[in-house]
Amino acid sequence: MVGYQIVINVVPGTVLAQAPMPLRRLGEFIIGTGLAQLAILGWRLKVSPIVGYGLLAAFTAVLVVGIRFNVEHSLFQWALRLYEPIFILLFALIIFAVATRDAQGGRSLLRSPVLVRLGEWSFAFYLVHATVIYAFRHLFDKQPMAFSNLMWNLPVFLVALLLAWLLYRLVEHPVEGRMRKWGNVHLN
Repeated sequence: MVGYQIVINVVPGTVLAQAPMPLRRLGEFIIGTGLAQLAILGWRLKVSPIVGYGLLAAFTAVLVVGIRFNVEHSLFQWALRLYEPIFILLFALIIFAVATRDAQGGRSLLRSPVLVRLGEWSFAFYLVHATVIYAFRHLFDKQPMAFSNLMWNLPVFLVALLLAWLLYRLVEHPVEGRMRKWGNVHLN
């Protein structure tokens, strides 16, 4: 998992680095499902989410400052090569710490109604966002790389979010309800 990320970041020309994107993300999926299983089994992390946020902010700051000032130190060069697996582990720490806090009934901004709703739509968003990006690229031609292109982010996001909401309301939620009803009748 993380070892795979390390290999493709340290030796980017290997055959492993050419693997299709879903295969490259398999390690993150395994880490996520493993942490979910640990949470189901009752494992709790005794680290506050603020520690994870702090480590994430510190590591990001090291990368930004190091890149900005062209740091040549070997430790920084290793951090630069391994930033992806380090970010994976830091986000895993944050997610598990937040999940632990939630399981213990602690306060969390992530339980706000808006974020819960966005979480419900997230799978549908995942399914449509690339299509929306490609549709915008087709309609408006591929734009050269420039900061001015950031203006496209908001309309692309809003169209993808609208489509995700529609997909959730018209397909995912009704089908999930039918499947639950069928499962309750036939599997209980």
